[in-house]
Amino acid sequence: MSFGHSSHAGCRHRHPRTRYLPMLLAAWLGSTTALAVTPSPSGAPDALAVANPATPVSPMDPLTWPSTPVDTGPVPAADRAQALAAWQRANARVAEFPRGHADLLKWEAATPSAPQTTAPSAATTFTLAEALQRSLRLHPDLLASPDLAPAERVRLQSRWADHVRQVQTAWLAAVTAHERHRIAAEVLENARLGAELGRRMVQAGNWSQARQLREQVIETRARQGWMATALERRVSLEQLARLTGVWDNTEANGLTGRLPPQLPAAPAQVPQAPDAQAQALARRPGLDTLRAKLDSALPLPGMDAWDDATDRAARDLRGEDTTVMGDAPAIHDRRLFNNHRIPHTAELRGELLREATVRRSQVREAEAALQAHHALARLAQDELVARQRLIEQETLLRYNGMLMSTWDLLAAARDRLAALDEATQARHRYWQAEADWRSLLAGGHYPGAQAAGDGGASGNAPEGH
Repeated sequence: MSFGHSSHAGCRHRHPRTRYLPMLLAAWLGSTTALAVTPSPSGAPDALAVANPATPVSPMDPLTWPSTPVDTGPVPAADRAQALAAWQRANARVAEFPRGHADLLKWEAATPSAPQTTAPSAATTFTLAEALQRSLRLHPDLLASPDLAPAERVRLQSRWADHVRQVQTAWLAAVTAHERHRIAAEVLENARLGAELGRRMVQAGNWSQARQLREQVIETRARQGWMATALERRVSLEQLARLTGVWDNTEANGLTGRLPPQLPAAPAQVPQAPDAQAQALARRPGLDTLRAKLDSALPLPGMDAWDDATDRAARDLRGEDTTVMGDAPAIHDRRLFNNHRIPHTAELRGELLREATVRRSQVREAEAALQAHHALARLAQDELVARQRLIEQETLLRYNGMLMSTWDLLAAARDRLAALDEATQARHRYWQAEADWRSLLAGGHYPGAQAAGDGGASGNAPEGH
């Protein structure tokens, strides 16, 4: 599996691919490019300086919003001759450009909706490996000592797996938010082209104000989507900064330009681990200890009688199909409680059974989520985005043949961008599902499967379509 700069349908840029490092070794493998923090003689950030309120920092870049269009368009011309003259002038300008209105408006754009970003070079990209390496400066307690006892090593491995998943979750979210913000910028550009063209249609007397207002509403919603993704990107970057020790404002400002432009597409095949349940059980802290205690306590005279009494108490439960009423079940044979080893061993056995059952069930859930999110990500990329791109290309051909209007072309582009945003989120959910699955197998806690998505109706999708 690789994390780099893969391309997808509809993107304007293609970027070199970088290799993704295995999750549990990523903190020690690969080369890194350190951010410009104040170093101590050992190369680590100076904790005393970072914690000192007197340490100067540069101002943080504020969130900037796209400008609000001021000119809402003139009142439609009342004079027929004046309207005809305006329309002739507008069409004369359109004839100078091969793709008509769309090219003309792009050429005339004086204030771009958002600055164009370029992909960072492979040498400066803020990779997951670097994020893990930097996070170790904040968690020396995760470093194993040479004489660590086996049980302590299992516990440390579990904590490390949780830490890796936490950092990877933040990194995946930051890259995804970065990509979604670029898509939102394209949605805004599309909406502004439509709004400006609508203004000219009103000026030429071919549109009513009501028709123009509909285009302006699309542009307003696109601006809302752009603002929402801008905040999402900043929040995700700050969460990543907190986990990786990016404390200085200058570093935080520069982190945006160092992220990969997008996550790679889901791999062709789902990762497999035939012994996944065995791995999860073997690396679960405390499970070996419980198993050893129970093994030494058995066989124990009286346990069969305890089990029979438990079965009778369970059979005494009464209730409907969906509701169980009555008192708590009870064992009435006092002799079973005279030997304290019997209820104690039963509790130990129940705890071990609960832990093992939960762990095996979590593996099954994680595998199902991994398979589902892989299929959904491939479906969005290979079919949804690809077909929307073909629709846009077909619309462009029909537009050039004067069989479809500029509005059809703009609508097809909006549909493609909506599909692209949906594919971006599906790709993010896949990589998160894989991170959760790998963490579980490495001994970490499992947060539960993510929802499969809502088929593109996400409230976080860039608006304007």
